[in-house]
Formats: sequence, structure tokens, C-alpha cells
Amino acid sequence: MRPLFLCQLYLTGILRRQLHLATLLLAILLLILPAYVDAFSMGLHSFERVAKEFGLTAISYFAVAMAIMLGCTSIPADLESRALYPILARPLSRGSYMLAHFLALLLWLGGSLLLLLGCFCLALRIKTGHFDTGVAVGVYGAFLQAMVVGTVCLVFSVRCSPPLAGTIGAAVFLVGNLSGAFIRFFLVEDRESIVSATLAKTLKGIMPNLSLFALKDPAVHSIALPSGYLAAISYNALIWVVILLLLAQLAFQRVDL
Repeated sequence: MRPLFLCQLYLTGILRRQLHLATLLLAILLLILPAYVDAFSMGLHSFERVAKEFGLTAISYFAVAMAIMLGCTSIPADLESRALYPILARPLSRGSYMLAHFLALLLWLGGSLLLLLGCFCLALRIKTGHFDTGVAVGVYGAFLQAMVVGTVCLVFSVRCSPPLAGTIGAAVFLVGNLSGAFIRFFLVEDRESIVSATLAKTLKGIMPNLSLFALKDPAVHSIALPSGYLAAISYNALIWVVILLLLAQLAFQRVDL
């Protein structure tokens, strides 16, 4: 049994859970969002930025929420239904099993975000008369961020319960998006909480820096990214995913099934 075949099975399982209905609902909302914002803009030309702000924010949070939910429940679901035992009884390593779950998560996220991107770009094209390539950059950043958070949940779901793994994934998302300005002004100067600031800096230093993937503001305000930035953050996300999957494999090897 090959990982790609397992990936296909798990992808089919995701579709059977009808999670694509949430994607379709958000796609419909994105189709009407620019027209809705334009109706309340009173003729101002800033409706496009407002629509992109709301749209990219919704896509980003949707991607992370779906990644957390799938990442923290896929392996425990196999353990609970005992579907894991006949799979691992075949000549298949536990690393390949983890890889199949990761690929299914990755494909589902990629397909969902492509659909949302297409619907949102179409809606903006109807209202503005041109396609905005910056939206694709913002959605790509959301995809990388969700991919890393989903992998974190996948790693901890090997040893933790789904609620705990999901909580850890949400914590990584929140801490990873903390800015240095927030820590400096809110925790240090406003609250004078040196201990909290030190803890936040330490956690941010050992966790993935998810703020690197936050490309919403450049997309909304048409800010040009440095040359090679997308390639650099893609490499960063890939390194984190590889490290996390290796840790998951080591943890899974120690699980007594």
C-alpha cells in the first residue's frame, strides 16, 4: 500500500465529512463581498481595499481553522476506528503513514484555497474591471501559514487528544503571529510585564515565525515584495514541515499500538 493511495483514501474521507460545504459557503460569500462593500461605500473608490481586507482575512482564518481541525483529528480518528491496524500490518512504514495524512491535508487546503481565490478574483474583476494578482500572493501566504499550523497539529495528535492538539496548534498560530512591536509596547511599556514579554519572546524564538507568511497588507495596499521573498518563505515553510514530520515519525515510533 503506497502513501499516494492512502492519501487518496484520506482525501476521500475528508470529502465524506462534507467539509467542502464550508468551503462552498465561504466561496459564495466571497462572490458577493465586493458588491456588498461597494453598496455601502457611498461612491468612494476605497471599496476595493476594504473588500480585499475582509476577503483575505476570512480566507486566512478559514484556512487555519480547517488545518487545525483536520490536523488534530485525522490520526486519532484512525486509532478510534481501529483502521490503523490493518494499514500498518502491511509493508508500510509509520513515516509513510504520516506522510499520507500530511499530503491529504495539503491537497485539501490547496484545492479549497484555489476555489476561494478564483471566486474572490472573479468578484473583484466584475466590480473593478481588472484582475488583482496581489490577492493570489495573500492567499499563498495563508496557505503556507495553514500548512505549518496543520503539521503542528498532526505532530501533537500522535501523543495528545484532539482538543489538546488543536489548542497547541491555535497557540502556535497566535504566538507565531505576535509582532515585536506588540511585545515591546503592550507587554513591556504598557503593562510593564517583563516576565510575560520574555516568555513571549522565548516562545516566538522556538516556534515558527508565522508573521513571515502574513502577506495580507502587501496584497491590500499593493506593496511590492522584495525579490525572492516568496521563494524564501516557501523554503522556510518547507524546512519547518520537514522538521515537524520527522519529529512526528519519531514520536509515532514510540507509540505502542
